[in-house]
Parts: sequence; structure tokens; C-alpha cells
Amino acid sequence: MPAAFEHAPTKRVIDILMFLAAGGEWRGLSEIARGVGSPVSTVSGIVRTLCRENFLEYDAPRRGYRLGFAAYAVSAGYIAAHSLFRCVIGEMHRVVEACSEICELGVLDGGDVLYLAKVESPDPIRIVSRVGTRLPACCTASGKALLADAGMEGLRRLYGESLPTITPSSITDFDVLLRQLREIHAGGVARTRCESTREAEAFALPLRFRGGVVAAVSVSVPLFRLSEEKIAVVERELGQAQRVIQTLMEERDESLAPAAGR
Repeated sequence: MPAAFEHAPTKRVIDILMFLAAGGEWRGLSEIARGVGSPVSTVSGIVRTLCRENFLEYDAPRRGYRLGFAAYAVSAGYIAAHSLFRCVIGEMHRVVEACSEICELGVLDGGDVLYLAKVESPDPIRIVSRVGTRLPACCTASGKALLADAGMEGLRRLYGESLPTITPSSITDFDVLLRQLREIHAGGVARTRCESTREAEAFALPLRFRGGVVAAVSVSVPLFRLSEEKIAVVERELGQAQRVIQTLMEERDESLAPAAGR
């Protein structure tokens, strides 16, 4: 099958599932249609079928849809079939136990970071995030780690003439971003301060397989809990996680992002 082949009806189903996964909330039919760029008449039939097969569930009072248990079963099946992924999540749990902050795993999807997994902080006051969320990579610590090998030409291909922003603190200058990426490429820790989440600082390191960055592991800390001691712990634990996960990929000859590792 040619690499460029795309089956449009299947793509619409995937777009609907990914849209609902990213939001994590009840979404109305019109909102789903706008989110995936398809007519309501087209989306309606797909959504009804997904509900019948338990991939979505519908709440009449809210007049909205969200992911159903069949979607969870597919996700659980993936984790069960991929021992590397299970080991990585285990390492993320170790990071959270050590620093008591949320740990996330992300991969690059175009100019966005796509979050594949997270382990929550045990603290009742914590950063809120959702697996399946996409954010502009240039605004996140994970994204900067994923872009560590990018040059100016690569950044321009991804973002054109201007960098996307999320908060007033998001970087808008390509030269500033490129300087940060060069430091990460040289072994530094990727950092963002209020660039994607207000009142939080995030830290991340790239995960390499066969010489290329295939994923990133990150920790986010609310500013009110941030201290030099906390930063030292987070950077130490991320460094250990980076070494462990990269060794796991090497030993298994398997990437967390298979297409990127070929």
C-alpha cells in the first residue's frame, strides 16, 4: 500500500476518537463536527455507530458524547501487548514517587507534542493534563526536548513565519527558541515557565533511539512548590529515567515511536 494512501471514512472515525480523547469532556454533536472539520450529517452516523459498539457513550441530559469502555479496552490491549511501554510507565511511577509531581511521556506529531501517558502526582493540588492532548511543541518542555535536533530550517517547516502561542509567556522569537534547543541538544534540560500552563514550570529530557529523538519524558511543578531543592530532584530523576528508558529501547531494539525509529 502506498505510504500516502488515506481512506477518508476511516480517517474521520479516527479524528472523532482523537478529538474526544484530547478533550476528556462531554462534547455535543455540533462541537465534534466543528472539531474534526466534517458536516454534522456525516459525523452523526459515525457517532451513533461508535456508541452502539461502546467506543463512545452518550449522556442525554448533557446532550454530549465521550469515550466509552471499548476505547479503554483498545488502550489496555496496546499496553498489554507492548512490554516496553509497560516498563516505561513503571519508570514514570518511580519518578513520581521520588519527586511527587506529575510525569508525562510525549512524542512529536507534526509541530505538536502528543501526550501518550502520564502518572499523576499524589498531591491533591496538582497539574491537570490528559493523555491524548496535543499542544504546540514550542510551548512545552516535552516539545522542546523533542525538537532538540531541529535547526532553523526545520522549525520554519513546522511553524511557517510565526510560532504558535498558548500563554503570554510562550516564546515568539525563533532565535530564542533555537538557542534553547541547541542547549538541550548539548545535554541540557528542556524547561518552560508558564509557557503552556500558567503558574507552572516544566522540565523534560529527550529519549533517543538509534541516534534520533523519538520521545520525551517530563515533569511539571506548580510554581508555589518550586524550589532549588525540588528542581535538583526533578532533574536528577529525569536523568535517571532517560538512561533507563533509552537502555530499554536499545536492549529490545524497539522504539517508543516505531515509525520514527526506522
